[in-house]
Amino acid sequence: RGAAMGRNRRGGTAAVVAAAGGLGLSLAALSLGAVPLLASLGDRASNKRKRGSPLSPSRWYASQDRDGRVGDAVADVLARVADGGVEPMLRCEVWPLLLGLREPNDTAVEQEQARRRRRERYRQLRRRCEELHEMLSGRSGAAMGASGDEPPADLGTFTETLPVIRADVPRTPFRTGAFQSHWEADRLAESASEDDLTTSTSSAAAPTGGGGDANGATGRELPRLEPVKSVPAEHQPTWRTAQADRLTNVLQAYALLDPAVGYCQGMNEIAARFLDAIPDESEAFWCFEKFLRGYRCHFVMGGHVGSPGGGSGSGSSGGTPGNANKRGANRRGYPTRPRSANVRDRLHELGDVLRRCDPPLWKHVQLLGAQECMFAFRQVVVLMARELPPTETLYLWEALMARGDHVSSADAVTEEEEDEDDEGDGEGDGEDEGDGTGAGTSEVESFSAGDGRLFVHVVAAAFIQARNVAFGCHEFDQLLHASHHAVANKTLAAAPLLATATRLMAKGYRAPGMAFPTK
Repeated sequence: RGAAMGRNRRGGTAAVVAAAGGLGLSLAALSLGAVPLLASLGDRASNKRKRGSPLSPSRWYASQDRDGRVGDAVADVLARVADGGVEPMLRCEVWPLLLGLREPNDTAVEQEQARRRRRERYRQLRRRCEELHEMLSGRSGAAMGASGDEPPADLGTFTETLPVIRADVPRTPFRTGAFQSHWEADRLAESASEDDLTTSTSSAAAPTGGGGDANGATGRELPRLEPVKSVPAEHQPTWRTAQADRLTNVLQAYALLDPAVGYCQGMNEIAARFLDAIPDESEAFWCFEKFLRGYRCHFVMGGHVGSPGGGSGSGSSGGTPGNANKRGANRRGYPTRPRSANVRDRLHELGDVLRRCDPPLWKHVQLLGAQECMFAFRQVVVLMARELPPTETLYLWEALMARGDHVSSADAVTEEEEDEDDEGDGEGDGEDEGDGTGAGTSEVESFSAGDGRLFVHVVAAAFIQARNVAFGCHEFDQLLHASHHAVANKTLAAAPLLATATRLMAKGYRAPGMAFPTK
């Protein structure tokens, strides 16, 4: 064996791996051989899958009637977004529709009314943040202590999250987008207004001749302008500093809206993408909150927490895990199944996908003692934001929105219960529907989008796509380093990941070494 290792480094490594894990020569050949059996699962069509054309302004506005309703065209919009994403200029309009903040049959007037209600609810959260700031600064805290009143319940959550937010916001990367353009346009307009005011004031103050004094014939004094104070260039506000202030506001408000989770590291990178794309701070907040519902468990380390909406002024629909299976599907037809309670559950789901879809890779992961899948923690928490380029990250998220992967089963059940009387569906009908499908329905539900299940398969697709990198690791630390660097270097586009993830979720999928189902 030593001579073989000297002559052929790759063959020797394979022998060591096979001897240590008892996995056989076939695994060693599969992991490090010159011709892997199924590099990236052998699905070349999925690996070459290209992103389609994004939803364009012409198609978007053509899908609406003169009153602003999307109506039955919503199916075409969702299909187009799932295939190619959304043009950047349309995100502030399309994302609320994808996330359920805007109903397809809402008119333009109804949309504006809903925006005003959301804006008022966001203002309530921001006002509460300011009140808690005053308590922490001592201005109102001293009076509360003197009176013997108990501190408010949300003060503890705010106190814990505030220093973490302040530490994370300065190191959050911001991207150019709609907010930058909007901010720079406002600064140009303000600068032009100041120049016009200075010019008109100078003209009015100048002597016009004819024996009058400098203040004009009437003798009235002209208003005096304060001298403009020069600000050093390094202290002048920029769109990035303004964006940092907005991000701080959004994260503090979310911590109050969902006190059971509060703020966790990683939320800043997700919220920043919504703020980059949506100039309206309130709309960016509610889109972020709605999107995060399906991935909220990523920020819970252990145990189970209730549905969001416990904070003041939330108005969010909630639910309990116990009622998650009352109905068979939500409004879009996505099945409702028990949700992951925390990030460990989500990583356990990832391990199940790898075990089911790529047994050799899963056995190698077990050999490294990484069966808890903590090597994928970063990919799960920040939703692949560090693995994909920024434009591809947003396309991935838009595809998840369009396919309903962000939809929480608890929210879906609540919506169905609200509409139950109108639709005329009784509980008996739902039970008959479930009994009639039998075991086949259970299998289909396991591979449907919603509650973040599609995203779990996307993460699995990323590691399966880079499976040779994983096979080259001989200890957990190497796998962890590779997952943060080498895997990211091989993950350049979202479309192949989505195509592979869809096939991994397909009913009747077969393990590596067997062909994909053709039907």
